Amino acid sequence: MTPIHRNPARPATIICACLLLPVLFGCQGHKIMARINGESINDDQYQNRLERVSMQDFQPMMQSAAGIPIDAGSVALVNLIRERAVDLLAKQKNAVPSADTVESLLNYQKLAIPNLANLLKTGAVSEDDLKRNLRVQAEAVGIGTDGAQVDAKELNDAFNAAQNSANPAEKLDIPEKYGMRLLRVKDADDGLLVLGRLRASGRFEDEARQEGDRGQLDGTEQVFPVTDIQSKLPALYDAMKTLSPGQFAPAPITLTIPQSTTPQSLVVVAQMTKKIPAHKVTLDEVRPELTSRILQKKFGQWQMHFVQTLNDFLRSKDTIIEIDIDRYKPLIPAFLKTPNEAVVAPSGAAPGASAPPGSAAPGMTSPPPSAGSGAMAPPSGKTP
Repeated sequence: MTPIHRNPARPATIICACLLLPVLFGCQGHKIMARINGESINDDQYQNRLERVSMQDFQPMMQSAAGIPIDAGSVALVNLIRERAVDLLAKQKNAVPSADTVESLLNYQKLAIPNLANLLKTGAVSEDDLKRNLRVQAEAVGIGTDGAQVDAKELNDAFNAAQNSANPAEKLDIPEKYGMRLLRVKDADDGLLVLGRLRASGRFEDEARQEGDRGQLDGTEQVFPVTDIQSKLPALYDAMKTLSPGQFAPAPITLTIPQSTTPQSLVVVAQMTKKIPAHKVTLDEVRPELTSRILQKKFGQWQMHFVQTLNDFLRSKDTIIEIDIDRYKPLIPAFLKTPNEAVVAPSGAAPGASAPPGSAAPGMTSPPPSAGSGAMAPPSGKTP
């Protein structure tokens, strides 16, 4: 048998390489882009956030760029590091929400924001992004209130008060909603021709191209609370209230748009796509949502305290931030160790819904596009 000759230096080399690879690539083989106090951000997380950077996300950094080139990569990286800092602070404050809490917040968002289901279905937003935003929002409230808790009596009293409130913004119950397709037309005569073709084909996209419509009035399905339609566009409500899903309004509808200095009239054809019954919530359904509301009301300065706490944490000599991309290393002194004092904490996205954090908040991403407040905005379209 031929003897096996071992290189005595080789085992040490192999051991060193094995120790080094997890540092460079992480435990699962992902390349590490940055770290904060040993918590790593890998290339998958970075690329995922990079794909979701919007123009709105640039605003806080552009205001204090100090000659440092700002691109989507720098915005994504700074937000990821700040978000990871929020996670670390939440652990210190014992304010990390459970998976069940985040799921409950998400379920309430799905009820409270009329068009969220459509946004999820089309991929305009992802459920993972919403869960992340809701988790960080809950952590921000926990940090801003120093981990304060709400007792059972306080929760029950707030629930009863919300259910009996005359203020729609304070209510927790979900109103009835209509799903509709609205297509703007040139005038009533044009609308009758379009309506005839739509009844035959159902192809709103073809008619929208011909009419030159975009946005809210291109025939894309939208969901609105019935209370909003009644108060803001009563002519639309009168035309739609007796329809069943699939039916068209019998004639073009002339709408007078409120909330403008000069009221504007426009003509639409409309189809009812669904009627979603009102939903009376239970305390268990809204427990995390209501807890967040109570804390935000009880601690009126929680946003300022959150921002100051986060800035102090980032500036601390005990907070070690590393970025492995050379061109982005100047971001540490420019935006992380000296954060923008003008940064504000998250604000609401839906009346009665915990808000996905806004991009202006440290470590936050933008709320889902068009999720908005859930309230019905005045339609707009092409000018005839």
